[in-house]
Amino acid sequence: MNATKLQIGAPIDSWCTGCKTDQPHVVATLKTDGTLNKVSCKSCNAVHVYRKPKTAAKSDEGRPSGSKKRKSDGTVTEAEQSRAKPYAMDGTFAAGDVIGHSKFGFGRVVALKPGGKMEVAFPDGSRILVCRDVGLLTAKRPARPAPVVVAPKPVAEDAADDDAEEAETDDATAEDE
Repeated sequence: MNATKLQIGAPIDSWCTGCKTDQPHVVATLKTDGTLNKVSCKSCNAVHVYRKPKTAAKSDEGRPSGSKKRKSDGTVTEAEQSRAKPYAMDGTFAAGDVIGHSKFGFGRVVALKPGGKMEVAFPDGSRILVCRDVGLLTAKRPARPAPVVVAPKPVAEDAADDDAEEAETDDATAEDE
C-alpha cells in the first residue's frame, strides 16, 4: 500500500466490521501523515477504521531489514512443547514463555498486560488469558502523596475583642427596649 497514492474516495479492500467479511470499500478519511484512517463499506455503508482483509497475505512491509521477526503466530517446536509450562490462572508467566492450555493447545506468551492478563499466541489465533498480576498495575501507578492537614487560622485578638464589645452593646440595647 503506497501512502502517496491514497486519496479520499479511492477504492480499497478491507475487513468490514458490519458485514464480517472482506468487502470492497472506499477511503473515507486519511491521517495527517497520509495513511489510511477510516473507510466506508460499499455493501452496508458502514464507516469504520481500516482493517486489513483477512484473506490478504501477511507481508513484512514496515519491518526494518535485519530485525528479527517475532514468533507471534503461535507455532511451537516439539522441543519447546516438552518444556512448556502448564497454564493456570494463578500462574506467573513472562513474555516468551511457552504454555500448554487444555483447550487451545500450546502457545507463546506475547505480552503481559496490567491487571493480571496476558496475550498468548496460539496456532489458531491470539487470545487474552488471566494470570497472576506481577505488579504491572502497581508499577505504573505513582504512590499517592500523604494528605496535607491544614491547621485553622488563629483569630486575631483585636477582632475577638471587637466582637465581644458588639455583643455587650447589643445586650444593652435589648434591655433598654
